[in-house]
Amino acid sequence: SNRDGAQRTGYLYKRGEINRAWRLRYCTLNGNKLYYYKTADAKSSAGHIALDQSVVRRAKHDASRPHAFEVVTRARIYLLAARTDDELRAWMSSLASLTELRDENELIVRAEPLI
Repeated sequence: SNRDGAQRTGYLYKRGEINRAWRLRYCTLNGNKLYYYKTADAKSSAGHIALDQSVVRRAKHDASRPHAFEVVTRARIYLLAARTDDELRAWMSSLASLTELRDENELIVRAEPLI
């Protein structure tokens, strides 16, 4: 399963793309994918984010979610939030080590041939 040998596991809030509510998701970082599950014991993931062509950055400040960050992919911006500042730093550090791109400008440059 995606939990075996995961580099990091834990809970993150994830904001829905259509329904903008924040929902607590159990997440596992495995290889260069961040899998998210509705519960820690769910049999299969609700989805995943591919990190190899993405950028991880702090989200603009939102008082309701002070520990929020974004994973920017070509397809979508995922909005996630940790429960504490320490968790935020730990997740961002783990995620950043797996993303090839260091900032949004590189994402735009790399994506240009695809537009």
